[in-house]
Amino acid sequence: MEKKDLQKLLNQPYNQENWKEIVKDVFPNVQIFSTPKVFPINNPKIEKFSQLGNVRLTDGKNLALFELILNDSVNLSRNRVELNNEISKYIDQEGIHGVLSVFEQGTDDYRFTFSARSTEFDEEENDFVQKKTDTKRYTYLLGKNESCKTPADRFYKLSENKEDVDIKDIQHAFSVEQLSKEFFDKYKKQFDKFWKFIVSKEEYKNVFHANDQEKQELKIRNFTKKLLGRIVFLHFLQKKGWMGCPDKNSWGSGDKQFMQNLYKGYSNKEQFHSNCLAELFYNTLNAKRENNLFTCEGLEGALNNSKVPYLNGGLFDSDKAESKKIDFPEQYFEDLFDFFGQYNFTIDENDPNDHEVGIDPEMLGHIFENLLEDNKDKGAFYTPKVIVQYMCQESLIEYLATKLNAEVSGEVKQAIEDLIRNRLAEDISDLDLVEPIAKALYDVKICDPAIGSGAFPMGILNVIYQVIEELYWIQPDSVARVWNISDTEWQPHLVKKNIIQHSIYGVDIESGAVDIARLRFWLALVVDEVEPLPLPNLDYKIMQGNSLLESFEGIDLSQISDASAYEAVYESEQIDMFSGEAKKKVSMSLNFEDVKSLMDEYFNANDPDTKKDLHKRIDDQVLNHIHFTLSQHKKELKKKSNKLEKKIRLDEAVLSTWEQKEKIRKYSRGAKELVKLNTELAEHDEKEHKLAQLSNSNERPFFLWHLFFQEVFDKGGFDIVIGNPPYVQLQKMKKETDTLQSVGFKTFARTGDLYCLFYEQGINILKQKGVLSYITSNTWMRTRFGESIREYFVIYSNPISLLNFEDTQIFPSATVEVNILLTKKEPWNEKLNAVAIKSDFKISTPIQPYLEKNKIELSELSKESWIILSSGDFKIKNKISKNGIQLKEWDIEMNRGFLTGLNDAFFIDEEKRRELINEDSNSEILIKPLVRGREIHKYSYEFNNKYVIFTHNGTRLEPRIEVERDHPAIYSHLLKWKDKNSELVKPNNKGVVQTLIDRADQGSHWSNLRNCAYIDSFESEKLIWLSISDKPAFSLDTKRAYVTAPAYIMTSKCNKFLMVVLNSKAMEWYLDKVSSSTGVGTNQWSKIFVEQLPIPQLDENETIPFNIIADYLIFLNNPKSKGLLISESNREIASLFDKIANMMVFELYFYNEMKEQKVDVLELINFKDISLKKDEDKGLMILNIYNDLMSKNNEIRNRILVSESRCEFIRVINNFSN
Repeated sequence: MEKKDLQKLLNQPYNQENWKEIVKDVFPNVQIFSTPKVFPINNPKIEKFSQLGNVRLTDGKNLALFELILNDSVNLSRNRVELNNEISKYIDQEGIHGVLSVFEQGTDDYRFTFSARSTEFDEEENDFVQKKTDTKRYTYLLGKNESCKTPADRFYKLSENKEDVDIKDIQHAFSVEQLSKEFFDKYKKQFDKFWKFIVSKEEYKNVFHANDQEKQELKIRNFTKKLLGRIVFLHFLQKKGWMGCPDKNSWGSGDKQFMQNLYKGYSNKEQFHSNCLAELFYNTLNAKRENNLFTCEGLEGALNNSKVPYLNGGLFDSDKAESKKIDFPEQYFEDLFDFFGQYNFTIDENDPNDHEVGIDPEMLGHIFENLLEDNKDKGAFYTPKVIVQYMCQESLIEYLATKLNAEVSGEVKQAIEDLIRNRLAEDISDLDLVEPIAKALYDVKICDPAIGSGAFPMGILNVIYQVIEELYWIQPDSVARVWNISDTEWQPHLVKKNIIQHSIYGVDIESGAVDIARLRFWLALVVDEVEPLPLPNLDYKIMQGNSLLESFEGIDLSQISDASAYEAVYESEQIDMFSGEAKKKVSMSLNFEDVKSLMDEYFNANDPDTKKDLHKRIDDQVLNHIHFTLSQHKKELKKKSNKLEKKIRLDEAVLSTWEQKEKIRKYSRGAKELVKLNTELAEHDEKEHKLAQLSNSNERPFFLWHLFFQEVFDKGGFDIVIGNPPYVQLQKMKKETDTLQSVGFKTFARTGDLYCLFYEQGINILKQKGVLSYITSNTWMRTRFGESIREYFVIYSNPISLLNFEDTQIFPSATVEVNILLTKKEPWNEKLNAVAIKSDFKISTPIQPYLEKNKIELSELSKESWIILSSGDFKIKNKISKNGIQLKEWDIEMNRGFLTGLNDAFFIDEEKRRELINEDSNSEILIKPLVRGREIHKYSYEFNNKYVIFTHNGTRLEPRIEVERDHPAIYSHLLKWKDKNSELVKPNNKGVVQTLIDRADQGSHWSNLRNCAYIDSFESEKLIWLSISDKPAFSLDTKRAYVTAPAYIMTSKCNKFLMVVLNSKAMEWYLDKVSSSTGVGTNQWSKIFVEQLPIPQLDENETIPFNIIADYLIFLNNPKSKGLLISESNREIASLFDKIANMMVFELYFYNEMKEQKVDVLELINFKDISLKKDEDKGLMILNIYNDLMSKNNEIRNRILVSESRCEFIRVINNFSN
């Protein structure tokens, strides 16, 4: 069958014979029963349930072909879960591995669904087994009103290779992800084409006023986003049949291709945007009209004078002025509508287990991910649906358990979990908790302070909605009483509207994200409406603003809604001539309209004039609040200024000379403070003007939490704060970093990340016992900047669960590792359930069972690193920790290598060294042997005859090097890099010009290096090591090498012992558990992590065998050592001694276990000391020991061979290292 013929058949209403023809053409090994097998069914929604045949795939899997004829009255989309559950019963029985089902009820369209359960690996059975996981369902809508291009393309591809089709090919044919990517890529091209066209036309570009080109282009892109977003929204509406209904006909009879036909029917296509779309958007969808008629001059055909609903809500507000001045080439809209016409738009948001292969409202979130400006630079990543569902469910479980005082392991908590996770309400009914839970869910206040495209609030909306529906069918009267709905008819639209109005709040700094989030909420309401109703106004529910700032340029705005603040006492301007005091004090009460009442009224207002009036009154009140707050602030400043002036005059009065008075007047602390206060007063009016302008714009650099969400804070704060805040390094935010630091966040660290501040702010805006659930980067768990947030969690909250996704990529667009934290605003109960989620976890599988199976309990948390391991690793780590002392407690020095700021100037080779010394013998004092990080290896390092000119800035014992005066040859050399005009200065590979005079790392003079307090350590015997490596690489330096950052140095009294332990597999394993991964297969061996390594402190005699084997390993790893054998290299010989060293270190931590299993080695080791021998003698002594170790009867060798089979910890650590 040709593709066009296949698409033609798919576009027809369902016919069983046609369907059999399609199935036989597309799928392999189809067996059609001569007589369909009819199943008995006890469900009034299903008239007939039959099996038409089977499909046998090439991998041996069997798919059943089912046909379900439904009653005419059944709302198929609303009942799809229940209907699919009927099918799921037959999967995994009698060899049926999946099902291909048709759902049909005699209409123009029908559904074609593929259902299957996933296969999981069972560690106990050591095999892949079929487990009772939730059934995954993937559905195409087919028929007369659907675009069948995607299924036709996919099914035709299957038919071309059907002899090789397996279950994965079937899944691919029904893949939503593949469709999503394809749609986004094409959408992006359309978006770029439209906005770049506006930029290319000077007259269009100048419609958008801005201070610079970057801001102007941003406005143009936002305009284009909104234009295409509106058109997408209308594609969803036309699917409902609400667009272009014949006059007097009921809603639902409209043109399912309204937008495409509107374009075709408009005569002047060159002005389609400025005339036809402007008329539709602003004078139709955004305006009440008689009989809802849509008329447009130049529009021919049935759509002129057809019915189009009044939508309200704000989606089609504004932009009228710009739209009327801009038009696009005819081909642009033709291509756009042709592109949209290729896809099926489905209004239902997909469930993690139920995917409709089409464009659904959730994809608007992905559009946000693709199109928001520099989205990934701002650290915004779109959260996968299964993660959203898990976080929403667990937050609500914790909230309800708190509300109902449920015991952690009691029957009420279990009933709540079954209700939220599995939608099982029977136990809730048995416990007489239907009404209390309905009330709790009606009252809950939930906020996402970085709402993005609205994924989390939408997830919460869906979970609450589903739970209320389950409760309603059990006790309709109880639920109806609480939720103000009918007790005889389920009213989904009202339930969703109640949730949005009473429970959901969101803020985002990006106005484009706010637009997308509102759009998704409107679509959530539209899906359940039979007839269009005016949409609610979400202007004061989902709002633009900076969630982290409730202040403006140092002025606190957090008390702006405090009614008691408006009871002000003012002093009279008249002064009593005798006492010098004010004659009277006047109490004045400022009367403001109740902003909350205005916002409640605005939410449901659907008359354009009423909306406009309410919006203005709210804006006026906001300005009144701000003005009053600023007036109070100005008054306080003036009061302080007057007090200081008076004090300065009194201080002057007691002084006798003019010079003394002048000093007080100009240079005293009070005088400086007075200048600062007066400057602030002078700037005050300008700030007030600026603040007034910003407060009602859609680009607020602050957010008035306590004013806009006053009803929440009057009751103590939010019950749930949930979200995926942005991940941005604070030091990259420039001026914004200073602003955030000035606010006084307890978790602020300049080297830290923005999400840490969102954690703190999230907990701040919770009520007592409120729940916070965030998914963020996991860098806070182990880094130094994370110390403040780790301490904050323990002091100010009660961490309940922590899921750390190690080596598991959650965001397809980001390489970042993440965690999910659930915490409550209450004292910590010293019990945190934690799990390390490894790469064996599949994002499509349920999270909660994984947590229950693999969790560990952490009871000792502080600002130190939070380390989450599997239960087995947890035991090993604890054992190592208990038998050692962290290096930071040792009497050692650990420092980073030096920095020059311009290596080209300070690093020289042997030839340049000789040249400088020949020119001035004094140069030799400053020229030091150089070792760079890449030259350091395990037990050795390379010296490549490179040197550093070390012009230090002074030490504890010596003054700064005067280079120009005392070292003329070196000074002449450095002059070649001094400034931009110097001889050897040129741009680097990034085009940046680097010079000595403007480099960051310099001393008091441009020729000096930066201050370094530990220069003496470079001259000492020391350990040196790589800071980033996949393996430990510690080496002993006895030649006074100077090591450059990012490598490190360590000085101690037992360097050789420490080198052996630090190079061991045990410490490699341990560091992996406490360090931060680089994300590219290496770990950070920086000071903050190495100093956490626990190493036993031995007496001098106990370190002797470690010192001896250290000498062996240094000799064998030294590339300059003579080879001991022709058949084996020294490094191959070294590998055996390295294994022995590892066993020695294991014994320091696991002595009893190794002794019990007879794999201990320390008492057997009696190697000869070679430290004072010549190299030739060293080699012979090592070779003799090696030959002895290689004999079959050698006890040390044999114990190494059996160690892994006898000791689990050795096997685990070795497997990790290998």
